[in-house]
Amino acid sequence: MSDKRVYTDTGIGKKVERKFDREKVAGTLQYTDDLPFGKDLLYARPVRSPIASGIIRSIDPHKACAIPGVVAVITGKDFPYRFGLYLKDRNPIAIDRVRYMGEPVALVVATTEAIA
Repeated sequence: MSDKRVYTDTGIGKKVERKFDREKVAGTLQYTDDLPFGKDLLYARPVRSPIASGIIRSIDPHKACAIPGVVAVITGKDFPYRFGLYLKDRNPIAIDRVRYMGEPVALVVATTEAIA
């Protein structure tokens, strides 16, 4: 066997410095989570169903809206759009019925992630 290396124009066998390697190693690379998005940025967090199946009789957002920093509480009736890969038969937020434990029943929008 020969220890001779063959170099081509494709870059195979060549030393290639990857983009951003120095910044990653130095800890100075800026990731998306590090970017400032402005003071008007809002955060949303889903409120999930604690039961596996049931009928939604009502959702009262008044207690959540009374918390300082909460901007809105969005329910399925506020967002009646459907999605799905083929059938478009699912609601992103449950409207009248909960079909599984953990299904979103509301969305709390607030000024900070901790408040949401």
